[in-house]
Amino acid sequence: SKAGKSAAYGVEISRQTVMNEIESLELKEQMKKKCFEKKKQVKTLYIIADEDHVSLQKGGIEEPRMVIVYDKIVSKGKRVELKNKKHFGGIYSKRIDDLWEEVMTYIEENYDTDFLDTIYLSGDGANWIKTGKEWLIKSVYVLDEFHMKKAVNGIVGRVTKVNKKEKEKLKKEIRTSLRRLNFVRFKEICYEILAEEMKKTTRERKEKMMKYILNNVEGIKNLYRYKKKFHGCSAEGHISHIFSDRMSSRPMGWKTSNVDNMSKLRLLKEDKVDIKEIVKKQEKVI
Repeated sequence: SKAGKSAAYGVEISRQTVMNEIESLELKEQMKKKCFEKKKQVKTLYIIADEDHVSLQKGGIEEPRMVIVYDKIVSKGKRVELKNKKHFGGIYSKRIDDLWEEVMTYIEENYDTDFLDTIYLSGDGANWIKTGKEWLIKSVYVLDEFHMKKAVNGIVGRVTKVNKKEKEKLKKEIRTSLRRLNFVRFKEICYEILAEEMKKTTRERKEKMMKYILNNVEGIKNLYRYKKKFHGCSAEGHISHIFSDRMSSRPMGWKTSNVDNMSKLRLLKEDKVDIKEIVKKQEKVI
């Protein structure tokens, strides 16, 4: 409705019309555009990935994916800026291989893959992100440290004034075992915590967090092995800024086709593509 009010002087376009316009866009070719005229030579590429959860009009949710490829990091105080970014994403239900094929094609067209040493792929451990390893050459999967710490907090449980000292001690022990890649000790600590948990639902939730850690052993090993070379994963922040801010942070109901196109529009905007030009080119001449 905001777009409808500001799109034309003296005329208000209904939100239904705006929705129809978004639905009619064809953006696949725009997403595949080449970024560099000549292939770049870099030793390292970085890829971060995550998804949003968007409510649908008819119930349920849709999960638009986001993948960001970049080749340089510039430190700005405590923050880092990602340079030469290229965004990919949208709805890829049951065809996640198509997304990773697009990403790998972009890398082959824009970078000298013979010169390339390593591609660091990072995310929250979801299976669709791990599928990227099958497509990306010279790739190393690194678990996002934020999600690992979140799982550790979930295993230890809620901290109160009464139990703070005990809980902090458990957190420290678990983090030490993970840093030393001692997963036997990690399991021992977890089973001690589970044995003392009387509430069934809480115990099941903690058990789920433990399994999450154990399903991401390779990603955790690489997290500590390549800590100095890989700066970390900021995918969560990008999802919030690019997708959630427009599609899921406030109560809304979407159609799947519009989630796909709005996701792509938001990603194209981040890639500094002129959205007005895309819309103009798709206007039908009557």
